[in-house]
Amino acid sequence: MAVLLLATACGSKISDADSADVIIGPKGGVVTGPDGASLEIPKGALDEEVRFSIRRREVLPKEMAGVNPAGQLYEFLPHGVAFKKDVVVSVPFDEDKVADAAEALAVYWASQEKGPYTALHGAQVDGFSKRVSGFTRHFSFGVAGLPVDATGDTETETGETPGDTETETGETPGDTETETGETPDDTETETETGETPGDTETETGETPDDTETETGETPGDTETETGETPGDTETDDNSQPLRPSTVAAGAAHSCGLDENNKAHCWGNNDQGQAAPPESTTFIAITAGAAHTCGLDNNGKAHCWGDNGESQAAPPETEIFAAIAAGGSYTCGIRQSNGTLLCWGADLGAVPSGAFTAIAAGRAHICGIAVSGTVQCWGADLGTAPTETFIAISAGGEDVCGIDESGAVHCWGGGDIATPSDSVKFTAIAVGDTHACGIAEGGKVQCWGAALGDVPEEVAFTAIAAGDFHTCGVDVADNLHCWGNDYHGQSTLPDSVALAVIIAGSFHTCGINKEGKVQCWGDDSQGQITPPAGVTFTTLTAGNFHTCGIDEVGGAHCWGDNYHGQSSAPTGTFTDITAGNFHTCGIDGGGTIQCWGANASDQLAAPTGAFTAIAAGCFHTCGITVGNTVQCWGESQGTPPTGVAFAAITAGLEHTCGLDEGGQVHCWGTNEFGQNDAPENTPLRTISAGIFHTCGLDGEGRAHCWGYNEYGQIDAPQNVTFTALSSRGAYTCGIRTQDSLPVCWGNLARNLWR
Repeated sequence: MAVLLLATACGSKISDADSADVIIGPKGGVVTGPDGASLEIPKGALDEEVRFSIRRREVLPKEMAGVNPAGQLYEFLPHGVAFKKDVVVSVPFDEDKVADAAEALAVYWASQEKGPYTALHGAQVDGFSKRVSGFTRHFSFGVAGLPVDATGDTETETGETPGDTETETGETPGDTETETGETPDDTETETETGETPGDTETETGETPDDTETETGETPGDTETETGETPGDTETDDNSQPLRPSTVAAGAAHSCGLDENNKAHCWGNNDQGQAAPPESTTFIAITAGAAHTCGLDNNGKAHCWGDNGESQAAPPETEIFAAIAAGGSYTCGIRQSNGTLLCWGADLGAVPSGAFTAIAAGRAHICGIAVSGTVQCWGADLGTAPTETFIAISAGGEDVCGIDESGAVHCWGGGDIATPSDSVKFTAIAVGDTHACGIAEGGKVQCWGAALGDVPEEVAFTAIAAGDFHTCGVDVADNLHCWGNDYHGQSTLPDSVALAVIIAGSFHTCGINKEGKVQCWGDDSQGQITPPAGVTFTTLTAGNFHTCGIDEVGGAHCWGDNYHGQSSAPTGTFTDITAGNFHTCGIDGGGTIQCWGANASDQLAAPTGAFTAIAAGCFHTCGITVGNTVQCWGESQGTPPTGVAFAAITAGLEHTCGLDEGGQVHCWGTNEFGQNDAPENTPLRTISAGIFHTCGLDGEGRAHCWGYNEYGQIDAPQNVTFTALSSRGAYTCGIRTQDSLPVCWGNLARNLWR
């Protein structure tokens, strides 16, 4: 089912009028239209400037192929633009037309040739701003909708003949669309098992956003992440100094084992899937949709993350030789006799006999028996080939295996073709609609709807495929990833110790001990590309922009500047804070200066001297020199009187502060308990997300409260932090033991942990 995505720091309240023309070039940008319809174009998607606009189509087609409209039809101009990277299309929906079926919502799309409406891949529903998003490389007309049961001929736009089944036109190879009603990142990569050291595959074919890693690998096997959501595309060269012995990819998170077999995870942590046990070392690791499992040195399984179907509750007494995590299930090969044992969702009777390898897909599992034959169960894949196999990988609806001669065979319902048997392969990885393999000599070949450019002149030892990206490890143990990278799963930042961390809506930044800024995550507006040669002391992040104060007090901003939020004034500043589309700072005289969007009077700062400042989505608050709080902008309640404040933070519709004794005081909307701080727990720092709040106590332990749909208040246990920052639906902290960032919640851009 679709994910209810609270990715943005705040709800969208800008640009409800008809779209004005916006010129966007190679640096990317956002086109905002009526009712919040929008088109987000990442950097590098265009080679030249294009004038864009969005407008309503007043006459909704009476019938649309397989679609029950749940909103207004929008036209995106000009027609026929082809992008080099995926763009994110968002349109509003009418919740009265959705009822309890919001999980099936998608953006339905028609080409300029008036082809029937087709669901864009990457469906993501934001129930709070009532928008649904999808991604593509072309655009013309879009509407939010639900699939209908009827299968008869339908008409989409005036002049279209009934029964047309044309999709978008002009697509370049690699563009893919998900089926109607498909949830984001419905693909999974599976890892091969029984491989020789170094071979690796990611498992595919799990339920939405499922992804999987290789099982039964010996140290050195590597696996990549999969299951990304729309957006940025990485084209090599992500060679990293990190040399993990094994890498596994889930829906929107990834994990790896370092040279000491310690597990590290990064990416989405809404179910705790990116929070491995710190005291355990592993010999294998595998990632499912929202859970992760590993085998320790004794072969005992440990799992963490989503446990709704008991998929993260392995049997206590079993010892395994290999393990594979699927959508909402996990299977292992017993070390004692090679038989299979599965837990979690029931996919049918597990075959008897001994197996040497196992691969978990979206809703199917395949294993290689000791005889070399393949047996599959779960979703119907058709008849498996009778060859003797040495490696296997499962995708969304497909399976591919390598036989004894090195030839690849693919089968299933997704129609991934089998490559020529004249090419011999040593490793195989299957994604949603593509597959890649390592041919003899180490060169990677991909077929199907492969995304991105395979690195040239690189010899690989391991390969793994995700939904819309692929990763591989070269002969020097360097990791390369290509394809979509919207959540940063394909980009492993260097493990740099940080002194300051700050969370934006889709990106995170930190300052290392030398004062240099390092950012990761979305860079569609250049928000993770700080100015070169500047040493910073303070940072703040908004929706799509970032600002900081340098060592002499100068303010610098980069990223989205549509409302002027990145046009910092000259002068010196002591503090700076970024809201949704505005920024404020305290200058050297204690006076507040604000710039950017002012639709809610969030720039109308009061006179007087201030010592601290915090920007919410559409309001701002500051602490005066007398330790009282003043707020302006959209009304978010009244601050308490008679309290001497020492720190302050602001969310969407709530504000919290710490008094001089560390007690928490919150005001404003409390719909999700974001104001209900733990009692008798003094804190030394505090930070607010959209509907949640977190703080650190005197020992560095994190305490969070409020909305928890994505695990944003499930701070890691037995971990202490030196700093903390919340935004949107996630939080990041700097871990005390090594100064590395750790994140939890939705869209958390974790580094190695």
